[in-house]
Amino acid sequence: MTKRLAEDPQKKAAILKTALHEFAINGYGASTDLIAVKAGVSKGTVFRYFANKATLYSEVVDAALDNVMNQADLTVWTESTDLVSMIVRATQYKLELAQRFPDEFALLIAVYKNDDNLPDGSGEKLHRTFGQWTKENVDRLINPVFDRLKIRPELDKQVVRRYLLNNVKSMTERAQSYLQSHPDVKSIDQMTELITEIKMEMDIIEHGIVANGSGDDLY
Repeated sequence: MTKRLAEDPQKKAAILKTALHEFAINGYGASTDLIAVKAGVSKGTVFRYFANKATLYSEVVDAALDNVMNQADLTVWTESTDLVSMIVRATQYKLELAQRFPDEFALLIAVYKNDDNLPDGSGEKLHRTFGQWTKENVDRLINPVFDRLKIRPELDKQVVRRYLLNNVKSMTERAQSYLQSHPDVKSIDQMTELITEIKMEMDIIEHGIVANGSGDDLY
């Protein structure tokens, strides 16, 4: 029986770091030959640590998530006083995180948008896993703010919560798309138009579209 060689944590870390950069730039089409060369290992070593390219990609996505979440200050979301400030503060903070973790954000946005054409249905599985992770964390981040809102007593809180989550998700996706298509944006001041629209939409959600005392004008 061939004795299995012990893993070298430094080599594995180098492969993951290099693969993250290459996948972020080139998507799943990144060359494993180039990843091996830049990581300073042989291609055989890459596949000794990772069974195949799909496994490597999946582990890189997991590592990217961990890198961002281990550094993220979640109080930016959870300690916001209302929905408008939460969206604005979160957008500003995402800008800061995107500048600190450019490869992680590029890769995670690609996975979230399901841009990569992975083989054998692994893309769908990866996207589903990432979607579940996103849902769990969105719930965790938004729930504290939602619990502080003064909901009209006649409304079903679960219906209101679902409505708010759908709208927040839509706004978050729009902000992510904006950042992806405007890589030169470095501060919230450069997103004035988008932030103004988001503030107006959140104001509509919280206060409606009909002016006080104007209800009779509809009939």
